[in-house]
Amino acid sequence: MGKHKTSTLQDVEAGREIETDALLGAVLELAQLTATPAPACQAVYALLTGLAHTMAEEQAGVRLAKVAA
Repeated sequence: MGKHKTSTLQDVEAGREIETDALLGAVLELAQLTATPAPACQAVYALLTGLAHTMAEEQAGVRLAKVAA
């Protein structure tokens, strides 16, 4: 795909609200309704929720920097 930033990353960098519920909330709701384990989705949801909370508290976005290998 080359250089590409997901819409979620663009939102984070711009300090916009992350669409956590729209992206993962619906998936987790369906998983719960069908008794389907979704541990990876739950983990990502928790991380995004924490990030969104921090961004709201700080009223700022987050910039990601490349780390030298």
